[in-house]
Amino acid sequence: MYDDYEVKKSFKKGLISGIVPVLIIAVLVNILVYRNMTSKRIEVAKSTATKISKIKELIDDKYLFDYKQGDMENAIIKAYVSGLGDPYSEYYTEEEFKKIGESAAGSYCGVGIYITKDEKDRGIKILQVIEGGPAEDAGLKAGDIITAINGNEIDLTDFDEASSPIMGKEGTKVTVTILRDGVKKDYELTRSVIEQKYVRYSMLDNNIGYVYLAQFTVSSIEQFENAVSDLKENGAKSIIFDLRDNPGGVLNGAVSILDYLLPEGLIAYVEDKYGNRNDYKSTDGTDELDIPCVVLVNENSASASELFTGALKDRGYATVVGKKTFGKGIVQSLFALGDGSGLKITVERYFTPNGVCIHGTGIEPDIDVEYDKDKFYEDGTDTQLDAAIEYLENL
Repeated sequence: MYDDYEVKKSFKKGLISGIVPVLIIAVLVNILVYRNMTSKRIEVAKSTATKISKIKELIDDKYLFDYKQGDMENAIIKAYVSGLGDPYSEYYTEEEFKKIGESAAGSYCGVGIYITKDEKDRGIKILQVIEGGPAEDAGLKAGDIITAINGNEIDLTDFDEASSPIMGKEGTKVTVTILRDGVKKDYELTRSVIEQKYVRYSMLDNNIGYVYLAQFTVSSIEQFENAVSDLKENGAKSIIFDLRDNPGGVLNGAVSILDYLLPEGLIAYVEDKYGNRNDYKSTDGTDELDIPCVVLVNENSASASELFTGALKDRGYATVVGKKTFGKGIVQSLFALGDGSGLKITVERYFTPNGVCIHGTGIEPDIDVEYDKDKFYEDGTDTQLDAAIEYLENL
Protein backbone atom coordinates (compact mmCIF):
# COMPACT_ATOMS: atom_id res chain seq x y z
CA MET A 1 0.00 0.00 0.00
CA TYR A 2 2.97 2.43 0.84
CA ASP A 3 5.71 4.01 -1.28
CA ASP A 4 9.52 3.89 -0.70
CA TYR A 5 10.60 5.68 2.41
CA GLU A 6 13.08 5.91 5.23
CA VAL A 7 11.75 7.08 8.59
CA LYS A 8 13.63 10.21 9.61
CA LYS A 9 13.13 12.01 12.89
CA SER A 10 15.43 14.95 12.31
CA PHE A 11 12.78 17.22 10.86
CA LYS A 12 12.32 20.51 12.69
CA LYS A 13 9.78 20.15 15.47
CA GLY A 14 6.47 21.16 14.02
CA LEU A 15 2.82 21.32 14.45
CA ILE A 16 1.17 21.62 17.85
CA SER A 17 -2.33 20.15 17.88
CA GLY A 18 -5.20 22.22 19.16
CA ILE A 19 -4.10 25.64 17.92
CA VAL A 20 -6.09 27.89 15.68
CA PRO A 21 -5.57 28.03 11.91
CA VAL A 22 -3.64 31.28 12.21
CA LEU A 23 -0.96 29.54 14.26
CA ILE A 24 -1.02 26.55 11.94
CA ILE A 25 -0.25 28.84 9.03
CA ALA A 26 2.49 30.45 11.08
CA VAL A 27 4.09 27.04 11.49
CA LEU A 28 3.72 26.50 7.76
CA VAL A 29 5.57 29.77 7.26
CA ASN A 30 8.40 28.31 9.35
CA ILE A 31 8.42 25.21 7.16
CA LEU A 32 8.38 27.35 4.05
CA VAL A 33 11.36 29.41 5.12
CA TYR A 34 13.20 26.49 6.66
CA ARG A 35 15.76 26.43 3.83
CA ASN A 36 16.79 28.97 1.18
CA MET A 37 13.54 30.92 1.07
CA THR A 38 13.37 34.48 -0.21
CA SER A 39 11.68 37.40 1.54
CA LYS A 40 9.13 37.54 -1.27
CA ARG A 41 7.96 34.02 -0.48
CA ILE A 42 7.70 34.91 3.21
CA GLU A 43 5.39 37.78 2.34
CA VAL A 44 3.17 35.44 0.31
CA ALA A 45 2.92 33.08 3.29
CA LYS A 46 2.02 35.97 5.63
CA SER A 47 -0.71 37.12 3.28
CA THR A 48 -2.11 33.59 3.25
CA ALA A 49 -2.10 33.51 7.06
CA THR A 50 -3.99 36.81 7.11
CA LYS A 51 -6.58 35.44 4.71
CA ILE A 52 -7.06 32.27 6.79
CA SER A 53 -7.51 34.45 9.86
CA LYS A 54 -10.30 36.42 8.15
CA ILE A 55 -11.97 33.19 7.01
CA LYS A 56 -11.87 31.86 10.57
CA GLU A 57 -13.51 35.02 11.87
CA LEU A 58 -16.33 34.65 9.32
CA ILE A 59 -16.81 30.97 10.14
CA ASP A 60 -16.95 31.63 13.87
CA ASP A 61 -19.41 34.48 13.35
CA LYS A 62 -21.62 33.15 10.57
CA TYR A 63 -21.22 29.38 9.99
CA LEU A 64 -24.46 27.55 10.80
CA PHE A 65 -23.11 24.20 11.96
CA ASP A 66 -20.62 22.97 14.54
CA TYR A 67 -17.19 21.94 13.37
CA LYS A 68 -14.07 20.38 14.81
CA GLN A 69 -11.04 22.64 15.02
CA GLY A 70 -8.65 19.72 14.58
CA ASP A 71 -10.31 18.70 11.32
CA MET A 72 -9.92 22.22 9.97
CA GLU A 73 -6.23 22.33 10.89
CA ASN A 74 -5.48 18.95 9.33
CA ALA A 75 -7.34 19.97 6.17
CA ILE A 76 -5.21 23.12 5.90
CA ILE A 77 -1.97 21.16 6.14
CA LYS A 78 -3.13 18.40 3.77
CA ALA A 79 -4.14 21.00 1.21
CA TYR A 80 -0.81 22.79 1.62
CA VAL A 81 1.15 19.61 0.82
CA SER A 82 -1.21 18.67 -2.02
CA GLY A 83 -0.27 21.98 -3.64
CA LEU A 84 3.02 20.34 -4.61
CA GLY A 85 1.07 18.46 -7.28
CA ASP A 86 2.97 15.29 -6.34
CA PRO A 87 0.73 12.23 -5.80
CA TYR A 88 3.43 10.64 -3.64
CA SER A 89 3.82 13.51 -1.15
CA GLU A 90 1.33 13.62 1.70
CA TYR A 91 0.69 14.86 5.24
CA TYR A 92 -0.43 12.23 7.76
CA THR A 93 -2.42 12.87 10.92
CA GLU A 94 -1.25 11.16 14.10
CA GLU A 95 -3.61 8.23 13.53
CA GLU A 96 -2.60 7.86 9.88
CA PHE A 97 1.10 8.10 10.70
CA LYS A 98 0.76 5.38 13.30
CA LYS A 99 -0.77 3.06 10.71
CA ILE A 100 2.12 3.77 8.34
CA GLY A 101 4.56 2.62 11.00
CA GLU A 102 2.55 -0.51 11.75
CA SER A 103 2.45 -1.49 8.10
CA ALA A 104 6.19 -0.96 7.67
CA ALA A 105 6.86 -3.10 10.73
CA GLY A 106 4.99 -6.00 9.15
CA SER A 107 1.82 -6.03 11.22
CA TYR A 108 -1.32 -3.94 11.48
CA CYS A 109 -4.89 -4.16 12.65
CA GLY A 110 -7.28 -4.71 9.77
CA VAL A 111 -9.00 -7.39 7.72
CA GLY A 112 -6.08 -8.97 5.85
CA ILE A 113 -6.07 -7.75 2.25
CA TYR A 114 -3.68 -6.11 -0.22
CA ILE A 115 -5.42 -3.45 -2.26
CA THR A 116 -5.01 -1.03 -5.13
CA LYS A 117 -7.06 1.65 -6.85
CA ASP A 118 -9.54 0.46 -9.50
CA GLU A 119 -10.45 3.33 -11.82
CA LYS A 120 -12.72 1.22 -14.04
CA ASP A 121 -15.18 0.25 -11.31
CA ARG A 122 -14.40 3.33 -9.16
CA GLY A 123 -13.52 1.29 -6.15
CA ILE A 124 -10.76 -0.52 -4.28
CA LYS A 125 -9.51 -3.71 -5.90
CA ILE A 126 -8.37 -6.60 -3.72
CA LEU A 127 -5.05 -7.85 -5.06
CA GLN A 128 -4.51 -10.57 -2.50
CA VAL A 129 -6.25 -12.01 0.55
CA ILE A 130 -3.95 -12.86 3.47
CA GLU A 131 -4.22 -16.46 4.60
CA GLY A 132 -6.05 -16.85 7.91
CA GLY A 133 -7.26 -13.26 8.05
CA PRO A 134 -10.84 -12.00 8.53
CA ALA A 135 -11.27 -11.33 4.79
CA GLU A 136 -10.37 -14.90 3.85
CA ASP A 137 -12.61 -16.30 6.60
CA ALA A 138 -15.53 -14.23 5.23
CA GLY A 139 -14.98 -15.45 1.66
CA LEU A 140 -13.44 -12.38 0.03
CA LYS A 141 -11.29 -13.10 -3.03
CA ALA A 142 -8.55 -11.51 -5.10
CA GLY A 143 -10.22 -9.49 -7.85
CA ASP A 144 -13.16 -8.40 -5.71
CA ILE A 145 -13.94 -4.66 -5.84
CA ILE A 146 -14.79 -2.77 -2.65
CA THR A 147 -17.35 -0.14 -3.65
CA ALA A 148 -18.33 1.09 -0.18
CA ILE A 149 -17.10 0.92 3.42
CA ASN A 150 -19.68 1.10 6.22
CA GLY A 151 -22.23 2.21 3.64
CA ASN A 152 -20.12 5.11 2.37
CA GLU A 153 -19.35 5.00 -1.36
CA ILE A 154 -15.66 4.99 -2.23
CA ASP A 155 -14.21 8.35 -3.31
CA LEU A 156 -10.93 7.78 -5.16
CA THR A 157 -9.91 11.44 -4.99
CA ASP A 158 -7.70 10.50 -2.02
CA PHE A 159 -6.98 6.77 -2.13
CA ASP A 160 -5.33 6.60 1.30
CA GLU A 161 -8.26 8.40 2.90
CA ALA A 162 -10.76 6.25 1.01
CA SER A 163 -9.16 2.99 2.15
CA SER A 164 -8.22 3.98 5.72
CA PRO A 165 -11.61 2.98 7.27
CA ILE A 166 -10.78 -0.66 6.51
CA MET A 167 -8.28 -0.58 9.37
CA GLY A 168 -9.16 0.12 12.98
CA LYS A 169 -8.95 -1.20 16.52
CA GLU A 170 -8.75 -4.92 17.15
CA GLY A 171 -12.17 -6.51 17.66
CA THR A 172 -14.14 -3.72 15.99
CA LYS A 173 -16.31 -4.41 12.96
CA VAL A 174 -16.32 -2.97 9.46
CA THR A 175 -18.78 -3.60 6.63
CA VAL A 176 -17.46 -3.67 3.08
CA THR A 177 -19.63 -3.76 -0.04
CA ILE A 178 -18.09 -6.14 -2.59
CA LEU A 179 -18.69 -6.09 -6.33
CA ARG A 180 -18.12 -9.54 -7.88
CA ASP A 181 -19.34 -10.67 -11.28
CA GLY A 182 -21.66 -7.66 -11.50
CA VAL A 183 -23.32 -8.38 -8.15
CA LYS A 184 -22.88 -6.36 -4.95
CA LYS A 185 -22.89 -7.97 -1.52
CA ASP A 186 -22.16 -6.69 1.99
CA TYR A 187 -19.65 -8.48 4.25
CA GLU A 188 -19.25 -7.69 7.95
CA LEU A 189 -15.65 -8.28 9.06
CA THR A 190 -14.10 -8.16 12.52
CA ARG A 191 -10.72 -6.46 12.50
CA SER A 192 -7.78 -8.35 13.97
CA VAL A 193 -4.01 -8.02 14.21
CA ILE A 194 -2.57 -9.12 10.89
CA GLU A 195 0.93 -10.54 10.80
CA GLN A 196 1.60 -10.02 7.15
CA LYS A 197 3.08 -12.79 5.04
CA TYR A 198 4.74 -11.12 2.12
CA VAL A 199 6.30 -14.21 0.58
CA ARG A 200 4.86 -17.42 -0.88
CA TYR A 201 7.06 -20.04 -2.44
CA SER A 202 6.95 -23.54 -3.88
CA MET A 203 8.89 -25.98 -6.02
CA LEU A 204 7.46 -26.35 -9.51
CA ASP A 205 8.14 -29.17 -11.98
CA ASN A 206 11.68 -29.68 -13.25
CA ASN A 207 13.15 -28.25 -10.06
CA ILE A 208 12.06 -24.69 -10.84
CA GLY A 209 11.73 -22.66 -7.66
CA TYR A 210 8.94 -20.09 -7.44
CA VAL A 211 8.91 -17.09 -5.06
CA TYR A 212 6.07 -14.57 -4.94
CA LEU A 213 6.90 -11.31 -3.14
CA ALA A 214 3.90 -9.08 -2.40
CA GLN A 215 5.74 -6.04 -1.02
CA PHE A 216 9.16 -4.90 0.22
CA THR A 217 9.11 -4.35 3.98
CA VAL A 218 11.43 -4.91 6.91
CA SER A 219 9.79 -8.25 7.69
CA SER A 220 9.77 -9.44 4.07
CA ILE A 221 13.59 -9.59 4.02
CA GLU A 222 13.84 -12.64 6.28
CA GLN A 223 10.82 -14.27 4.67
CA PHE A 224 12.40 -13.89 1.22
CA GLU A 225 15.82 -15.16 2.27
CA ASN A 226 14.29 -18.19 3.97
CA ALA A 227 12.31 -19.00 0.82
CA VAL A 228 15.32 -18.83 -1.50
CA SER A 229 17.49 -20.80 0.91
CA ASP A 230 14.88 -23.51 1.35
CA LEU A 231 14.30 -23.86 -2.40
CA LYS A 232 18.02 -24.18 -3.15
CA GLU A 233 18.55 -26.67 -0.34
CA ASN A 234 15.77 -28.77 -1.87
CA GLY A 235 17.36 -28.85 -5.29
CA ALA A 236 16.11 -25.82 -7.20
CA LYS A 237 17.97 -25.60 -10.52
CA SER A 238 16.41 -22.26 -11.51
CA ILE A 239 14.10 -19.76 -9.87
CA ILE A 240 11.22 -17.38 -10.70
CA PHE A 241 10.73 -14.18 -8.70
CA ASP A 242 7.12 -13.05 -9.13
CA LEU A 243 6.76 -9.29 -8.52
CA ARG A 244 3.51 -8.82 -10.38
CA ASP A 245 1.26 -6.29 -8.62
CA ASN A 246 4.04 -5.54 -6.11
CA PRO A 247 3.70 -1.77 -5.48
CA GLY A 248 7.15 -1.37 -3.92
CA GLY A 249 7.65 -0.62 -0.25
CA VAL A 250 10.69 0.16 1.85
CA LEU A 251 13.73 1.03 -0.26
CA ASN A 252 16.11 -0.56 2.21
CA GLY A 253 14.04 -3.75 2.08
CA ALA A 254 14.75 -4.13 -1.62
CA VAL A 255 18.41 -3.22 -1.14
CA SER A 256 18.86 -5.79 1.65
CA ILE A 257 17.32 -8.56 -0.46
CA LEU A 258 19.51 -7.67 -3.42
CA ASP A 259 22.55 -7.61 -1.14
CA TYR A 260 21.65 -11.17 -0.14
CA LEU A 261 21.23 -12.30 -3.75
CA LEU A 262 24.09 -10.57 -5.54
CA PRO A 263 27.88 -10.63 -5.28
CA GLU A 264 29.75 -7.42 -4.56
CA GLY A 265 28.79 -4.55 -6.85
CA LEU A 266 26.40 -1.68 -7.51
CA ILE A 267 22.70 -2.31 -6.84
CA ALA A 268 21.36 1.18 -7.58
CA TYR A 269 22.08 4.78 -6.78
CA VAL A 270 19.96 7.80 -5.86
CA GLU A 271 20.37 11.53 -6.42
CA ASP A 272 18.70 14.36 -4.53
CA LYS A 273 17.67 17.81 -5.79
CA TYR A 274 21.23 19.10 -5.33
CA GLY A 275 22.79 16.31 -7.37
CA ASN A 276 24.22 14.56 -4.32
CA ARG A 277 24.64 10.86 -5.09
CA ASN A 278 24.34 7.90 -2.74
CA ASP A 279 25.30 4.42 -3.96
CA TYR A 280 23.66 1.22 -2.75
CA LYS A 281 25.95 -1.79 -3.12
CA SER A 282 26.00 -5.48 -2.37
CA THR A 283 28.93 -5.95 -0.05
CA ASP A 284 29.08 -9.46 1.40
CA GLY A 285 30.53 -11.03 -1.74
CA THR A 286 28.18 -14.02 -1.71
CA ASP A 287 26.28 -15.09 -4.80
CA GLU A 288 22.93 -16.75 -4.14
CA LEU A 289 21.98 -16.36 -7.78
CA ASP A 290 24.28 -19.03 -9.14
CA ILE A 291 21.32 -20.52 -11.02
CA PRO A 292 19.24 -19.07 -13.90
CA CYS A 293 16.37 -16.85 -12.82
CA VAL A 294 13.39 -14.95 -14.20
CA VAL A 295 11.68 -11.85 -12.80
CA LEU A 296 7.94 -11.76 -13.53
CA VAL A 297 6.51 -8.24 -13.74
CA ASN A 298 3.41 -6.43 -14.96
CA GLU A 299 1.96 -2.92 -15.22
CA ASN A 300 1.49 -2.76 -11.43
CA SER A 301 5.08 -3.67 -10.53
CA ALA A 302 6.36 -0.36 -9.22
CA SER A 303 9.01 1.50 -7.29
CA ALA A 304 11.18 -0.90 -5.21
CA SER A 305 9.98 -3.72 -7.48
CA GLU A 306 11.50 -1.87 -10.41
CA LEU A 307 14.71 -1.22 -8.50
CA PHE A 308 14.93 -4.98 -7.83
CA THR A 309 14.16 -5.83 -11.47
CA GLY A 310 16.55 -3.23 -12.86
CA ALA A 311 19.43 -4.40 -10.68
CA LEU A 312 19.09 -8.06 -11.68
CA LYS A 313 18.58 -7.19 -15.35
CA ASP A 314 21.43 -4.69 -15.64
CA ARG A 315 23.88 -7.01 -13.90
CA GLY A 316 22.90 -9.94 -16.10
CA TYR A 317 21.38 -12.15 -13.44
CA ALA A 318 17.79 -12.33 -14.65
CA THR A 319 15.56 -12.42 -17.68
CA VAL A 320 12.48 -10.22 -17.30
CA VAL A 321 9.14 -11.72 -18.39
CA GLY A 322 5.67 -10.14 -18.51
CA LYS A 323 4.65 -6.55 -19.30
CA LYS A 324 6.35 -3.17 -18.96
CA THR A 325 6.50 -2.02 -15.34
CA PHE A 326 4.72 0.99 -13.84
CA GLY A 327 7.56 3.52 -14.05
CA LYS A 328 8.07 4.97 -10.55
CA GLY A 329 11.72 5.86 -10.18
CA ILE A 330 11.51 8.31 -7.28
CA VAL A 331 11.97 7.86 -3.54
CA GLN A 332 9.92 9.24 -0.68
CA SER A 333 11.01 9.81 2.92
CA LEU A 334 8.88 10.04 6.04
CA PHE A 335 9.52 12.81 8.54
CA ALA A 336 8.11 12.77 12.08
CA LEU A 337 6.77 16.23 12.93
CA GLY A 338 7.07 15.96 16.70
CA ASP A 339 3.39 15.69 17.66
CA GLY A 340 2.65 12.21 16.29
CA SER A 341 1.86 13.42 12.77
CA GLY A 342 4.16 12.97 9.80
CA LEU A 343 5.08 14.16 6.35
CA LYS A 344 5.98 12.05 3.31
CA ILE A 345 7.68 13.88 0.46
CA THR A 346 9.63 12.92 -2.64
CA VAL A 347 13.33 13.48 -1.96
CA GLU A 348 15.32 11.53 -4.55
CA ARG A 349 15.23 9.77 -7.91
CA TYR A 350 16.94 6.42 -8.32
CA PHE A 351 18.98 4.90 -11.13
CA THR A 352 19.66 1.30 -12.11
CA PRO A 353 23.30 0.09 -12.18
CA ASN A 354 23.56 1.13 -15.84
CA GLY A 355 22.54 4.70 -14.95
CA VAL A 356 18.93 4.47 -16.18
CA CYS A 357 16.16 6.40 -14.41
CA ILE A 358 12.94 4.56 -15.19
CA HIS A 359 10.58 7.19 -13.79
CA GLY A 360 7.72 7.69 -16.22
CA THR A 361 8.99 4.99 -18.58
CA GLY A 362 9.19 1.69 -16.71
CA ILE A 363 11.25 -1.38 -17.52
CA GLU A 364 10.58 -3.25 -20.75
CA PRO A 365 10.50 -7.04 -20.38
CA ASP A 366 12.91 -9.24 -22.31
CA ILE A 367 9.97 -11.50 -23.11
CA ASP A 368 6.68 -9.63 -23.56
CA VAL A 369 3.68 -11.73 -22.51
CA GLU A 370 0.06 -10.71 -22.00
CA TYR A 371 -1.81 -12.00 -18.97
CA ASP A 372 -4.94 -13.80 -20.15
CA LYS A 373 -7.41 -13.05 -17.36
CA ASP A 374 -10.24 -15.02 -18.98
CA LYS A 375 -8.03 -18.08 -19.32
CA PHE A 376 -6.99 -17.84 -15.69
CA TYR A 377 -10.58 -17.68 -14.45
CA GLU A 378 -11.57 -20.46 -16.85
CA ASP A 379 -9.03 -23.12 -15.85
CA GLY A 380 -6.30 -21.49 -13.73
CA THR A 381 -3.85 -21.05 -16.59
CA ASP A 382 -1.32 -18.29 -15.89
CA THR A 383 0.03 -17.35 -19.31
CA GLN A 384 2.86 -15.19 -17.96
CA LEU A 385 4.04 -17.77 -15.44
CA ASP A 386 3.85 -20.47 -18.10
CA ALA A 387 6.07 -18.36 -20.38
CA ALA A 388 8.65 -17.99 -17.59
CA ILE A 389 8.62 -21.75 -16.96
CA GLU A 390 8.98 -22.49 -20.67
CA TYR A 391 11.95 -20.15 -20.95
CA LEU A 392 13.77 -21.80 -18.03
CA GLU A 393 13.01 -25.31 -19.27
CA ASN A 394 14.53 -24.50 -22.66
CA LEU A 395 17.84 -23.15 -21.35
